[in-house]
Amino acid sequence: MELVQLFSLCAMRFALCGLAVKGFTVKINVEFLGFPMASDVIGRKKLELNIPGNTVRDVINELIRLYGKKVREAFYDEKGNFDVTIQITLNGKTFISADKHLTPLNEGDTLIFMLLLAGG
Repeated sequence: MELVQLFSLCAMRFALCGLAVKGFTVKINVEFLGFPMASDVIGRKKLELNIPGNTVRDVINELIRLYGKKVREAFYDEKGNFDVTIQITLNGKTFISADKHLTPLNEGDTLIFMLLLAGG
């Protein structure tokens, strides 16, 4: 196993425990589909982030850190609960529910944030 792979594996284990590895970042692709409360503030619908850590929660926290209060308000209600109308997919295959925000991510993964709409 290469040293970089070993370091990445160790960092992922730390992230699962809620610990960050100083200097460790993961490049994640982020997309917003039908989620203008976030994409309008950020100024685009697709971006690439180097996040400290490697979980879905780390991505959300980094978006809030970079883009501020309006992005936080897009993701969380006034009580601090993740907005249930936001759906997240990992690489277009797996849905990530609010209780799975510690799901580890790998270099190059894509998270898609979508606003769940109902109608008829």
